[in-house]
Amino acid sequence: MTVRIHEQKNAIERINQILKSESEFALIAGELNSLGFIQVSGTDSPASFENRDLELYVRMYRESDNSVIKYELLTFEEIEKELNKK
Repeated sequence: MTVRIHEQKNAIERINQILKSESEFALIAGELNSLGFIQVSGTDSPASFENRDLELYVRMYRESDNSVIKYELLTFEEIEKELNKK
């Protein structure tokens, strides 16, 4: 699949804005869903979302009150490079 890099970069900027301005998991998950992300892991922490069209992956770690305390935003290319190192 060919990713349009400018769309991917715009999405990365938007996702970083969302994750830096919000801490409530449900709100962030809703925003990610509106950007075309689907949740690919269970409801435990970390929760993972991906957007295959943009080749982006988000992993969020949260507290018991459902506030997000840490996140990782990776491109599929970054994940592939990491897996190839092993």
